[in-house]
Amino acid sequence: MNKTYYRQAHGALLILDISSPKGKGEIKKELEKWIEGFREVRGDEVPIFLVGNKCDLKEEEEFVEGVEEFAKENNMIFWKTSAKVGTNVDLVMKSVVNAVYEKHFKGQIEDFQRIVMEKKSLCVSLTGNGQNQIDRSGCCS
Repeated sequence: MNKTYYRQAHGALLILDISSPKGKGEIKKELEKWIEGFREVRGDEVPIFLVGNKCDLKEEEEFVEGVEEFAKENNMIFWKTSAKVGTNVDLVMKSVVNAVYEKHFKGQIEDFQRIVMEKKSLCVSLTGNGQNQIDRSGCCS
C-alpha cells in the first residue's frame, strides 16, 4: 500500500482470513512489513488492530494461535470475527473508535463542548483541509 495513505491515519485495522491461512512465516513477514511501513510514517502512537475474519468457517488452530502470539508481541489486540454472520464486528468497530477517540480526539472534543457551553451558540467552518475552525463570535444565534 502507498505510504501516502498513512499520513493522517489515526488508527489501522489489519484484517486477515483465518479460514485458509498462508504459511505462518509468510503471513508474519507480510504483517511485519505492513506494520513497519505504517509506523515509519505514523510512529508508535497510532493504534493498530489485528482482526482474523471468517471465524464462522473452519479455522486452523495452530495458525490462529500464531496470529494471537504475533499480536501480543506487537502490542496489538486480536479479535476473531465473521463479517458473514456478524460475530464480533460491532465489538471491533466500537473498540477501534473508542481507542482512536481516547488517543487522539478526547481533548479536542472536550474543548469543543466547553466552548459550546460557554457561548451557547457558535459556527464551525469545515474547510475540508483538516483545519476546521471554530468561530467563537456567536454567529449562529
